[in-house]
Amino acid sequence: MTVAGMGDALATYFEARSCAAAHGTNEHGGAPGHLALVAARACYDTLMECGVAAKRDLKKGRT
Repeated sequence: MTVAGMGDALATYFEARSCAAAHGTNEHGGAPGHLALVAARACYDTLMECGVAAKRDLKKGRT
């Protein structure tokens, strides 16, 4: 489940970036918020920096 969640978080960044570049609309019909892209990028960066170690620690029973 953890790895699936990591994959989903990674995909969210690319989806948010693509939506912003295409000037897509959000579920309310408005422009996507800048914060959504910033938050998605922060999650991506965190996973790139810490994801492998987090998975390794989880496998060793560390939480």
